[in-house]
Amino acid sequence: MAEQVNQVACLRFPKDPNSILLPNVSVAEVIPYQAAVKESGPEWFMGFFLWRNTKVPVLSIEALNEQAPLEITDRTRYAVINRLSQNSNYDFFAVPIKDLPTLVRVYEDDLKSKDGSNLKSDMCIAELEQQTVSILDLEKLEVLINQDVLA
Repeated sequence: MAEQVNQVACLRFPKDPNSILLPNVSVAEVIPYQAAVKESGPEWFMGFFLWRNTKVPVLSIEALNEQAPLEITDRTRYAVINRLSQNSNYDFFAVPIKDLPTLVRVYEDDLKSKDGSNLKSDMCIAELEQQTVSILDLEKLEVLINQDVLA
């Protein structure tokens, strides 16, 4: 019988101060940045854009964490993220990212936990290949969107 390999294919998104690490299966697509339309909502909510005939809410990780806004350049993209909960009012949400992600295969022993993050968006922070990475709390972000934007 073959030995089971405990690895997760992940995408590492460049961001300041830490890169963001997400399981590949949680990301529907990485697409070029486009302006979102905002009518109302909290400061961290950037608005909606249309993707595949679906209205997608956009949230700013930087605004949520009370950090300087992401500089929008011709390299800026959206990470369109699949919903986790069947109770969500939407199928996807998006976060702006600096540039294209890199694919990394993460084994359990590759991640070294660091002292807890005090950022509202993070589940935890860790070290991967001598770089600090933030692991977003996707469930919490979904709840925020459902409660504060789509309620």
